[in-house]
This record gives sequence, structure tokens and C-alpha cells, in this order.
Amino acid sequence: ESAPIIDAVQTWIQERGPELETHPCTIVDLCSGKGFLSMYLSEILDPKRVQKLVLVDKQWAMCGAQPSQHHINWDHIYGEIPGPVACDDDDGSRNL
Repeated sequence: ESAPIIDAVQTWIQERGPELETHPCTIVDLCSGKGFLSMYLSEILDPKRVQKLVLVDKQWAMCGAQPSQHHINWDHIYGEIPGPVACDDDDGSRNL
């Protein structure tokens, strides 16, 4: 189910060319779940063109709160990955 999105994002970034090297974009992954799409995109996209991937899902802990058992565990997000990733809860507040 992610393949068409990955293709669309790659095409969108290629079409903007050098514009994104001076003004890199932020990608918002709505209903991200555990973040597999964003993790994959962080591996294949040029970090000079994409400054940040923001994961948004109602199962993330609220901003500033420690995750509980019913929240998505973010250990796999905050490990060593090529590009920056931020996680947001469903109200849009940042949870870095």
C-alpha cells in the first residue's frame, strides 16, 4: 500500500529539482502508525531536499508525555536513521 505514495513522493521531489536544495521540504506522514513509510522515505530521499519527516498518529503519546503501554513504542524511530524524524500526536503538537 505504500508503493504508490513512495513513487509519488519521489516524483514530486524530482520535479522540484534544485528548488528543494535551497528550501528543503517537510513531509507529514498522516496516520503514520509505527512509521514504516517515513522510515523508508528517510532511507531513500536526499536529506538536502527533505529537512524533516513528521509522523502524526493518534496512538503516539501526547507532547511531553512518556508513552504508556497503549501508545506506539517510538524506540525504532529515535534510533540511528539517516534523516531527521519527528513524531506528532493527532492534535498536531510536537513530540520530539
